[in-house]
Amino acid sequence: MVYAGSPDADSWSASDTTLRSTAGASLGREPSSTNFVRRRHGGTVRELLNGTHIDKYGTSNDTRPLTGSGVHSNNGTKANRLHA
Repeated sequence: MVYAGSPDADSWSASDTTLRSTAGASLGREPSSTNFVRRRHGGTVRELLNGTHIDKYGTSNDTRPLTGSGVHSNNGTKANRLHA
């Protein structure tokens, strides 16, 4: 899940502007990214990884706790993360 107010899994797609519950109910606006999600610091809510930045989902907007500096992604269409 990317939304802390969701009791279980949530999903979204590029063809819908809404974050949805497993039952299809609207939970809020769609997240800003459709690429990857990740957990950081052992948290229960996943964060959105897109290119070289990480966003935290919020119902009104995202916050950006991390932007990579001096780094590049290795794939322009999906911006896959690269571990060294």
